[in-house]
Amino acid sequence: MIEKNASEQIEIESMKLVLSGLQKRGLPVPRIVSALMQHFTDLALENVEPVSCYKTAAYYILAYLGLGFGYMEHKSVFDRILYSAGYSDSCIAALQKKNPSIIINRAQIRSLIGKWPASRYNSHTIRDAVDEIFSLCMEQKTGSYKYYTAKKDGSYTALYQLTVDQDYILFQDVYRNRFYNLTHPT
Repeated sequence: MIEKNASEQIEIESMKLVLSGLQKRGLPVPRIVSALMQHFTDLALENVEPVSCYKTAAYYILAYLGLGFGYMEHKSVFDRILYSAGYSDSCIAALQKKNPSIIINRAQIRSLIGKWPASRYNSHTIRDAVDEIFSLCMEQKTGSYKYYTAKKDGSYTALYQLTVDQDYILFQDVYRNRFYNLTHPT
């Protein structure tokens, strides 16, 4: 990966905030990112500081991936922009592996969830959590849903968030900071 200095990291985090704000308003973030990539490419082709344009577009890509979205949906565009911004083949290969796409089925959903100790303080039993996640995904029921295991004192021992939108389904293991794109079987 290309090392980022503090100001670059702040810029990427700011872009993540912008994109997550759009997501919370129900706007289609994947389509917005596609439009941004086209905009920055057009500016670069018009010789409006091409290096700066590609660098800014690359930061948006990193922010987009940091929110859990997948690389492969935009692979050709992302590859071209990242190469133009100076990213190496190995760095791009690592980014392509972020946030893998998982086919929606009960076994796959269960495999994404870690230990789920039996406790009356949990949000659901493991079976109920898997069944609900599966149903919400298959019905494409828009919303954000949380699942957790907890101790007697109320502190979480595991936390998962499912975000269902008309354009995407993301499953996040909050404590491990892992994201998965869930896709319908074909």
